[in-house]
Amino acid sequence: MVFSDRSYDLNEKICKEYKQLHYENNVIRLLKPNQHFNTVNINENGFRGNEVMKEKHSESFRIIVVGSSHIFGLGSRLEFRILTIQHIRCSNI
Repeated sequence: MVFSDRSYDLNEKICKEYKQLHYENNVIRLLKPNQHFNTVNINENGFRGNEVMKEKHSESFRIIVVGSSHIFGLGSRLEFRILTIQHIRCSNI
């Protein structure tokens, strides 16, 4: 089983909350900002994850990754998404 480390109840909760997410009425499906659930958070910019500070350090870079459910991390907690793991790896260089 893919998510054998999680309980059935948590998997069910993730699925139910994903189905509750609202999208903007567009040709491209855009997540509405400021949606906060126990298992998924959509920030004020409409991206999954924590809020992003508008100001950034002059020596830092911002990288935006566009993709499908693999990038969104459908069914994954925030700390296990590939982008979160990569961010942690880059922060420790």
